[in-house]
Amino acid sequence: MVGPHEDCTGGVPKVVRDYRCSGLMKELGVKYIPTYRGGTKAAKIYFYVGSLARIFWALLMHRCDIVHLHSAFTWSFRRMSVIFFIAKLFRKRTVFHVHAGLFEEKYRAASHAEKMGTRFVLTKSDMVLALSDEWKAKLQGIAPKSKVRVLVNGIHLNKFPKEMIDRNLEPPYEILFLGRLVEAKGVYDLISAAACLEKGKFKFVLAGDGEINQVEELIKQKNLKDLIETPGWIAGTKKSKYLKRAHLYVLPSYHEGLPMSVLEAMGFYLPVIATPVGGIPQAVNHGINGYLVPCGEPDKLAESIARIVANETEWRQFSLKSREILEKNFGINRVKIRLSALYSELLEVTLP
Repeated sequence: MVGPHEDCTGGVPKVVRDYRCSGLMKELGVKYIPTYRGGTKAAKIYFYVGSLARIFWALLMHRCDIVHLHSAFTWSFRRMSVIFFIAKLFRKRTVFHVHAGLFEEKYRAASHAEKMGTRFVLTKSDMVLALSDEWKAKLQGIAPKSKVRVLVNGIHLNKFPKEMIDRNLEPPYEILFLGRLVEAKGVYDLISAAACLEKGKFKFVLAGDGEINQVEELIKQKNLKDLIETPGWIAGTKKSKYLKRAHLYVLPSYHEGLPMSVLEAMGFYLPVIATPVGGIPQAVNHGINGYLVPCGEPDKLAESIARIVANETEWRQFSLKSREILEKNFGINRVKIRLSALYSELLEVTLP
């Protein structure tokens, strides 16, 4: 299995960490080789070349039957495509696991040559993994002959509190956002929604990297500096602290796969307000554990935020339902069983 280093930010490293910490990799006989790590351009290239050497050696020594590639688009897809061709050279079965919420949009904007290359890799992969039924349809729309299966993101439940967190639903209500502070994540819509809500009753935490200067400038323009905190990218115990004290998690994205941040919020018994994109509707059931609002409509986002915290009984029901849905549908053990079955399906196929 290859993908980004676990120390990187983003959803895929979280998926990989949960695979490892849950024992999934050990039980399924998976060796993980990271191919990307942050740093200078030279450091990234050096790390990638070193990873290629390790992968080549593992394939040369016949130490694997399947090469499972975690990929986004643009440079991530290009890096993985090189490894895909190496795996094919050694006649290994390949799994191309697509995570990028912007994959379809980036594909549409790509050059003709890159589109052809993308379709070729997806079609020639022995299996393509999508995060939801919606994404399965999108990938098959790009490469109709690709063999797409669905594997939802799973989460290691042991790292979350076992009991309902003792939160008091009283103002100021804390609204949490985790992710890159960019337009595609809907962060500017969330700031506009904050401006629509009653002053003094809400506090917003927009935690992440990205367009921090632009975000803080908009907050200043809307006179919301006292209401919105921007702590930057948070992880580990610091992130847990924010999740424990939040009353509500909001992610008004325009594009998503199946965001790990939503699953993490559900693990902390948080109701969720999000947009009905990608695999989000599989996790957020409208009127059950939160609300789904249309993209790009801050007024409806504000209405949904105010509605949840206005009814404590509903808020607590949503909180419990979030955790219940997570445990039922997104526990790492379900992913382990599904991935094991998919690997077995691949190993039964005779390669040409």
